[in-house]
Amino acid sequence: MAGRLKILVMGASGFLGAYIVNYLCTVGQVIATTRSLSVPKPINGLEWRFLDITDPLSVNKLFNEEQPDAVVHAAAMAAISACESDPESAQRINVRGTFNVAQASTMVGAYLILLSTDLVFDGEAAPYDENSKPRPLSVYGRTKSEAEAKCPKNALILRLALCFGKRTGAGKPTFFDDAIRRIKRKEEAVFFHDEWRTPIWAADVARQIPLILERKPEGILHAGGPERMTRLEMGVRACRVLGMDAGPIKSVSRLDLPGPPRPRDLSFDNSLFKRLFPNFEFTPFEKAIESSYGKAIPRESP
Repeated sequence: MAGRLKILVMGASGFLGAYIVNYLCTVGQVIATTRSLSVPKPINGLEWRFLDITDPLSVNKLFNEEQPDAVVHAAAMAAISACESDPESAQRINVRGTFNVAQASTMVGAYLILLSTDLVFDGEAAPYDENSKPRPLSVYGRTKSEAEAKCPKNALILRLALCFGKRTGAGKPTFFDDAIRRIKRKEEAVFFHDEWRTPIWAADVARQIPLILERKPEGILHAGGPERMTRLEMGVRACRVLGMDAGPIKSVSRLDLPGPPRPRDLSFDNSLFKRLFPNFEFTPFEKAIESSYGKAIPRESP
């Protein structure tokens, strides 16, 4: 990346935001924002700022003060169940908040990357490329699709497949963290056998951001992992890498769980990404699991 950009990362204390911030600190000047009332202490020269993206005055004030060259917008209300139970908050944070960030980015001339999701699709027309029409089934997917429409034409909407990896920052364990811990304790862990994704390691997403900032593509770009697999396959393969008994894994149908319909197949077509960044190497699933959780995790005592 030519020169050291000033990069503003929204939602930096979240699961994916933490990976991105940790990596970007090695290539640029990073200002990290969080809406947590407890702002993390500065580390490795990283500056943390409290920000509520639903407050346009606060957003504009921060952008005017910092004058960032680029913005990575990873802040969102992302829990599907929470969005379903509180659609007003999901709309306010995911849609109105993105509008505020997009407006402020345009105001200071910053290049904007909005992190979006494969859940803008209904799962009936995979593999999905950048020209596929969104048809979300959940409140979360709908609000992310609406958020995409708030971005200016010179921004990038980076749609991500299912992201996995060990949480590196504060907050609740990820689904995968919790599942692996349950399996280690010989407790039941539920995985869908009929939901296909192209899962991508969060660290790979972080490695992609500097490449994107260098080239500054516009429009929509899909980034999924190198393989299509079910959640059940993810669990079984992770157990194999970590030397754990897969017995506690329970195979269930996505149709058996309450809540909004879960898309059947959200596999991504990565062709455009590979054309833009031919030298980028996606991390194989097993290697990503080993790097995240270590190989052959010792079993815990009862």
